[in-house]
Amino acid sequence: MMFQERKKTHHMGSRMRQFVEAPVSLPKALDAPGEKEQVIYIHVPYCSNICSFCNMNRTLNKPKDDYIDLVIEQLKYYAGTRRFRESTFASVYFGGGTPTVLSAKDLTRFLDALHRYANLEPDVEISMETSLTDLDMDKFKQVVAAGVNRFSIGIQTFSDRGRKLLGRRGDKAYALRRLHEMRATGFEGLNVDLIYNWFKETDEDLLEDINMIRRTDVAGFSLYSLIIMDASKLGRRLESHEVDTSLARDRHFFDLLDANTRDYEYLELTKKIMPGRDRYRYIRQRIKGKDTFPLGAGAGGGIGRMALMNPIKIDDFRHHVAHPEAVRGMAFTDAYYKIKRGLDTLQTLYYDPASLADERLNRWFDQCIEAGWMYRQDGTYRLTKDGIFWGNNIIDEAWNVFLDEAQA
Repeated sequence: MMFQERKKTHHMGSRMRQFVEAPVSLPKALDAPGEKEQVIYIHVPYCSNICSFCNMNRTLNKPKDDYIDLVIEQLKYYAGTRRFRESTFASVYFGGGTPTVLSAKDLTRFLDALHRYANLEPDVEISMETSLTDLDMDKFKQVVAAGVNRFSIGIQTFSDRGRKLLGRRGDKAYALRRLHEMRATGFEGLNVDLIYNWFKETDEDLLEDINMIRRTDVAGFSLYSLIIMDASKLGRRLESHEVDTSLARDRHFFDLLDANTRDYEYLELTKKIMPGRDRYRYIRQRIKGKDTFPLGAGAGGGIGRMALMNPIKIDDFRHHVAHPEAVRGMAFTDAYYKIKRGLDTLQTLYYDPASLADERLNRWFDQCIEAGWMYRQDGTYRLTKDGIFWGNNIIDEAWNVFLDEAQA
């Protein structure tokens, strides 16, 4: 048994349609009891520079002057509802785009409002995505003082050749200097993004990236095999080039990365940490099925059984904030959430058969054991190193098994 192509992401896509119920209003979803350890997601769909590989929900435009005012207004609306008021929050995540294109004043103003209107857990994790060039030391110190305790920094690679290819600003020396400056303050929550298997990357390039990660003493790093999106600058640029996108090359770099970071532990399929240095509660709480309250233009989340996506266009978002009573989201069946919560744990490298008690799924995972992708431990199925490489394929096929059974 072998997959012919490696899936680098996992999306349900059109298969979700069979689980959709009638649309539900936002006020109705919010008129329900709260829960502990929920999540807040803030989307900032602006960038001062577009990376060549990026195809995300963002724009190169400057943030509108009233953007944070709108986000705070949306937060205040949530705060007046039962679901939000009775909930506590374990994680707050700023994504984008690049949240740090906002001024320190706007970011701290929102963080102050967050502490005022949300019941944050005493050990709440407040994460912020950033580039190095959009986070000078003055802004860094201000947002840390206002409560940010975790950064996800888009390094991608320290190689000057690779940084140029991927559209990163600043060279290797600049990246190292900036990371050392932040670490020198005693801040523990630095994490970096690493892309491997980029066009013409060598073994030496990847080994040097690993060495630089060690030298900067960050808490952990995300590891992504480059996905060449057709709509990205890189995708268009490489159309006329012969690019090696073979499975063998992808596996070679994964194995090289894994073999040289054995002292780091996998937190999830695409995340390795120094033991005990990063929790990444945002992902872990979402995997547990906790609500994700979406704030900002283009933010997506889920409240109870309702999935919600805020409009990305700023004028539509203004109307959305001004008229929350008219907002509708998609409601999904209990069956969808049951299977989703059961299988989402595979992102963190295990599956508990007791969560679903589905014999066809168990037979599929038994086949994964035969293939060397999983093993049994304490009654659960666990991913091996090979299983981590094929993780998204394994999750995708598990969904297929479940859907085939549901439709039979």
